[in-house]
Parts: sequence; structure tokens; C-alpha cells
Amino acid sequence: NGFLESGRVDLRQKAVSDGMQASSTFFMKRHSPTHNSLYPGQGGQAGDVEEIEVETVSLDRDIGVDARVDVVKIDAEGAEPAILRGMRGIIDRNPNIVIFMEFAPQHLTRAGVEVRTYIDEIRRLGLAIYNVEEPSGRVEAVSTETLLDCFSLNLMLRRADT
Repeated sequence: NGFLESGRVDLRQKAVSDGMQASSTFFMKRHSPTHNSLYPGQGGQAGDVEEIEVETVSLDRDIGVDARVDVVKIDAEGAEPAILRGMRGIIDRNPNIVIFMEFAPQHLTRAGVEVRTYIDEIRRLGLAIYNVEEPSGRVEAVSTETLLDCFSLNLMLRRADT
């Protein structure tokens, strides 16, 4: 789409997290381009998962808290909370930032995340939580109860006061 060539996109071969570790084990399904994760337990048959070491960074450190960031898309199979923690500076300095992300309680639980605590953490960052309906793209506020009871939702996060 020309974004890489125009310099509007910067691709880096790194895993994004909170930056607390320099590297992490990444679990990749050998015959599937989806559901790869920093957390084991995606199922599959023996020998179906390859483990590789990847550099792990926080967005605050890797791109810098002074970078202008308008939109972030996160689909990280349970690593979403660590990614948000690692970009607090970016969120603080970009008041119009919009974050689109997958919200799947089963992935969060597999990653050792208490789902209700994570929802509260998002709100403490000053972000309102919206569901992006498929396929219409309609955006609606979503309750904690809906988040706790869902299988998976596509969320949009943005400042609660905008």
C-alpha cells in the first residue's frame, strides 16, 4: 500500500511487551500464520509448535515517548496488558491516540492475567473502552460484564474525555 516506501510505517522484528525482559521465548505454530504467542498453550499436536528467542521491547523505549502516535493495533494473544504497560508514556503524550485491540479472556487467562484487573487497568490509564461491531464497524461503549462474558471482541480504546 506504499506506506513502508513513504516512511509512514516502520517495521521491526521484535516482540512488544513491557520491556522488563531483554528476550523472551516466542511460540510459533509450524503450520499456521495465526495464534503465535509469548505464552505457551495454544494447543496443537506434539511437534507443531516451534520455540524461538526474540528481542522483547517496550514501545516507550523502542520508539520513544516523544514520538507522535495516532493509531496502534494490538493483537498479541495475551500480551496486550504488558504492551499497554510498556507504552504508558506514549499514551500520556498522545492525547488523541486510538488503540484497536483484540480482547480475548481465554488468551489473557493463559497469560496469567486477571481479566477484571486488566479492564480496571485500562480505565485507570484514562481510556474508554468501545466494542467495534463486525462486520458493520459500528462503535459502542461496552460494559465490564460484557467484557468478562465474551469469547473475543475487537476493541477501540481512546481518551475517556474525547
